[in-house]
Amino acid sequence: MGFAPRFDLTPRMLRQLKAIEQTSGFLKAVRLRPGWIAEVRSRTHVREALASRRSRGAH
Repeated sequence: MGFAPRFDLTPRMLRQLKAIEQTSGFLKAVRLRPGWIAEVRSRTHVREALASRRSRGAH
């Protein structure tokens, strides 16, 4: 017998998938300034570095 996975999509899961789809469409439609993208990317790198230090016990 072959592999036949079975799963059910609950109403909650369907709502969440719809929200993801709507957000994705919105983000594709929005035009962002290149400078803003660079600024957000930079802030994200800083936050990631700080979170990494905290997770290793450095304060």
